[in-house]
Amino acid sequence: MNLALLETVISNISDVVCGWPLIATVLVLGILTTIMLGGVQFKYFLDSWRFIFAPAKQTAASSDAITPFQAFINALSASIGNGSIAGMGVAMFLGGPGAAFWILIFGIFYLSIRFSEVCASCLWPQKEPGAVLGGPMSYLKRFPYIGSALAAIYCVFILFYTFIAGSAMQSNSIGIVLNQLTGAPLILIGGVLFCALLYIAFGGSKRIMMAAEAIIPFKVGIFFITVIAVLVTHYTQIIPALILIIKSGMSWQSFSGGLVGVGIQQAMSQGLIKTINATEAGVGTAGILFGATEGQDPVRNGIMSMSTAFISNYLVCFVIMLCFVATGSWNSGLQSTALFSATISTTFGWLGCWIASFLALSFGLGVAVAYIFIGKQCWMYLTKGRGITLYNLIFCFAAAAGTVGSISIVWNLVNLVNAGLIFINVLGLVYLLPHLKKALKTYTIREKRNN
Repeated sequence: MNLALLETVISNISDVVCGWPLIATVLVLGILTTIMLGGVQFKYFLDSWRFIFAPAKQTAASSDAITPFQAFINALSASIGNGSIAGMGVAMFLGGPGAAFWILIFGIFYLSIRFSEVCASCLWPQKEPGAVLGGPMSYLKRFPYIGSALAAIYCVFILFYTFIAGSAMQSNSIGIVLNQLTGAPLILIGGVLFCALLYIAFGGSKRIMMAAEAIIPFKVGIFFITVIAVLVTHYTQIIPALILIIKSGMSWQSFSGGLVGVGIQQAMSQGLIKTINATEAGVGTAGILFGATEGQDPVRNGIMSMSTAFISNYLVCFVIMLCFVATGSWNSGLQSTALFSATISTTFGWLGCWIASFLALSFGLGVAVAYIFIGKQCWMYLTKGRGITLYNLIFCFAAAAGTVGSISIVWNLVNLVNAGLIFINVLGLVYLLPHLKKALKTYTIREKRNN
């Protein structure tokens, strides 16, 4: 089987799996978690922000654990990457403005799913030498008969996703940007990136957390200044843009920037799969991060984590889509990062491509740093805490290879792995919903008593 045929086969399978099967799975899980948990995303929405801006005094439960705020920062960093920029550009090209409408709808359910996976991850943490391990693997083990197998498969999938999407793909974007800006050879950029990530990785959890805490405020701040400026300069088009988004999202024959007459399934599918790639709701990575807090108040952690899904879905992904429509660049025929660059250039002129390049660089670096930790947790689960040096080297070599290599063939494979992670995660979350409901009820009673 030649490479082109293999790519076609993977693409066709991805199109089927990431269509209605994935849409239905996420919708059913979102509805179930919303109903069973009493609308947790509405009831505790304000609390999720209060826990961020007015947090209780937090310390790591042990030297191997991280604090809930560190988990929040890294979950946010992992879910605001180049998938938010390039992914929204592709979603607009393939799904049209209607994809933005479905980002709004699905986002409601992302919050309850995020609460569920983080709360469940913190309920049953386990300790290995040098680490506290939580995440979907910790609660998938409780699934009858096949729980251990599900947990192991989940970790293998996460490691694949870590080395390809979290390392190689991010460094590929970084390499392209730095090559265009500086003219430096890709092999030199790959070498520098290898050394930088190796330094962070071998510094352990503490150094990873410090790097993430330095990167995330900077990249998020620049991003919001940029998109707010774009919307302010096109403020007269915001209402018409919202009307177009709603109309095309509810029409069975949606508008599209790249394809004429794209249907509602395409708009829904693109809105769903691209925001799942961006927000990682249902994938379980946020649970891995919060699970490393050694079970500090699982319900509170779950409530706090909802804000990460809200920020990445509504304040990043949807705002980017709104900028596309308000500026009129959505029907330019461009896609991916090129569409984002053209959009902000309507406000910043020639400076737009530089801003887009800087954001791609900082977004990619932030995701890579977060995934050093995420992948390491799953590696330690599978190896019982052994071989961390080997893991660090593989991650950094993947980053270096991604800088100089072509990775186009694995995009659809990554979508399939993403879908597989969600399908596996759904089994554990649905099975454990009664436990989550009980934990939330206990928390609610305790809070009422304390107040």
